[in-house]
Amino acid sequence: MVTVIRQIGAHRSGTNYCQWLMINNFDDIIFMYSILGSKHFSMPNFYHNVDWVNGQFPLTNEQMDKIVRQLEEQTAGWKKSCGSATPWACSSNCLEECAYPNPKAVEHIKEAIKTASIKFVMCIKNPYAWFLSSIKHKPLKNLSRKEVIGKKISEWVALHEEWFQIYEKNKEAFFIFKYEDVIENTEGMLKRISKKFDLKETRKKFINNENRLAPNGKVTKNKFDKNFYIKRLYMEQISQKDIEIFRAFLPSELIEKMGYKIY
Repeated sequence: MVTVIRQIGAHRSGTNYCQWLMINNFDDIIFMYSILGSKHFSMPNFYHNVDWVNGQFPLTNEQMDKIVRQLEEQTAGWKKSCGSATPWACSSNCLEECAYPNPKAVEHIKEAIKTASIKFVMCIKNPYAWFLSSIKHKPLKNLSRKEVIGKKISEWVALHEEWFQIYEKNKEAFFIFKYEDVIENTEGMLKRISKKFDLKETRKKFINNENRLAPNGKVTKNKFDKNFYIKRLYMEQISQKDIEIFRAFLPSELIEKMGYKIY
């Protein structure tokens, strides 16, 4: 059985790392990240209206047909091979051919939509660490430090509040890929997601990648420093004045749900 997984997560939240781990450790999965909405942004309305736990899709046939047409139109022009910027990724034994467009992959995704059987992996990262990574890779120019923190964190909060609304209604169909936990105990995290979604493991022992990933998901030669996150070394780059600004924008209820704390 093929499991269709929809990934969501803010930029710089470990989404590429999550994808690498899933594709390299599990068979028979299709990992959606740029179909019917990008993994990094607000989700289309139909995701909010579906009971993904009990497989109930309260839409009319006309609405369902429209979603399927959007899927077909979006995937019709994809002709890139695996490893390129594609709208989904398949594990090695999932499909006989992994070229795009792949009619088998499209059919599996259609079926998962029609039966409301999509599973979700939500990637999250500590907001302080995420902020530093975000401004490093996508800096905001001509703004004060206060304005940069306010803009970045407000956008981060809006996305996670939306995603957690869907999560709260569909917890059994969701797995939270907490960045700090997965780098500290990768095998434990993979075992938990394997058990929750009944995934087929590729080999007896899980494999991991300890090098940095490029924005396109390819493995680089640069080693990754786990302690920066595990020991919260990033807080050395956050001043007391920054912390006070963060407090003004971080809602305590959301941060508690995510398992983090406001400094």
